[in-house]
Amino acid sequence: MSKEILALSRQARDFPLGIYKHYKGKEYEVLGVGFNESTLEEVVIYKAQYGKHHIFVRSLNEFVEEIDMSGNKVRRFSKNT
Repeated sequence: MSKEILALSRQARDFPLGIYKHYKGKEYEVLGVGFNESTLEEVVIYKAQYGKHHIFVRSLNEFVEEIDMSGNKVRRFSKNT
């Protein structure tokens, strides 16, 4: 890895932590945002709020994207209020 200093994008720096609901219904806690070590892509680190509470990593772009559900656009994850 180069010696350059990595800097998160504004979207990543300002990404709100907390509980999010996946479009399929399960809840996850966003623990933080970081970098994929090999690609330096920004990723969201999140923890299942069910079962064995596994920790997952997904690209920030995928985490915030909208997906098509039977012709309707829905967010992959929505922040609980």
